[in-house]
Amino acid sequence: MSRVSATASVVAVLAALASIPAQAVQRAFVASYGNDANTATNCGFTNPCRGFTAAQTVTDPNGEIVALDAAGYGAVTIVKSITITANPGFYAGIAASTGNAVTIATAGVNVILRGLNINGVGATDGIRMTNGTSLSVENCVVSNFTNNGIWVTTAARVRVSDSLVRGNTLDGIALEAGATGSVVRTKANAQGRSGIISQGTVAAVTTTVSVSDSDASGNAYGLVAYSTVATAIGRISASHVSATNNSFAGVSTQGTADTAVSIGSSLVTGNSQGLANSGGGTFESLGNNLVRQNGSNTSGTITTVSGI
Repeated sequence: MSRVSATASVVAVLAALASIPAQAVQRAFVASYGNDANTATNCGFTNPCRGFTAAQTVTDPNGEIVALDAAGYGAVTIVKSITITANPGFYAGIAASTGNAVTIATAGVNVILRGLNINGVGATDGIRMTNGTSLSVENCVVSNFTNNGIWVTTAARVRVSDSLVRGNTLDGIALEAGATGSVVRTKANAQGRSGIISQGTVAAVTTTVSVSDSDASGNAYGLVAYSTVATAIGRISASHVSATNNSFAGVSTQGTADTAVSIGSSLVTGNSQGLANSGGGTFESLGNNLVRQNGSNTSGTITTVSGI
């Protein structure tokens, strides 16, 4: 083979290799200095992408996207099981002016959001989940949305831990349609309606939220169990919770009689109403709550029960 022919063959091989798309990776990176064209090299540590949306395209299901430094990384629609996490000590932001900051609408996905600052600058919802298997929100701030901070309308497992949800026009954390939620070491403050709400919206389906070691203060309502449809159950259980200085009720049932609240070892003070059974549902107080200095400490039927 002549030298010219050999050179031509090498060039052809290199061109063919360059045309092969990059394979998905377990871990992709984004950074303030990144470029979304780096999807061609899998958004690697030394050549990160700029936004979460681009990085998701090269990440394996059950993989993770890591934000390396302080920046805003853009609204994202999550279409696969994935973890999106911030490098500890850095601000990783999602600011959205329209729609949702984070959208989850794909069946079967398991999503973890960790260490993110999710801010509404005109957008409707912070984290909006209409389909999927599970959602975990860990050490995040979700604020200033015109609707809800976190809104789940599917029968997913939801965990919110060590987070702050504040200043949203409607609800801070709103679960419905059979979701099962756990809220731990989280503050839900200064919402226009409720800090945390469990809504029964589908007949014969129960939505359950447990809240512990958390704060739901400075809202219109602190904790709410709410049903809009007969036999649709909204249920909240609360332990070691502060529900204070809410303009209406600290802890309440609303809507139909298909609501249930259980509360123990909690502080309920400075509200217009402390414990309010407004929907005629089941409202159980363990009897070791501090319910004082509200406009009225109780309203409706509150049943005192002993611990087991």
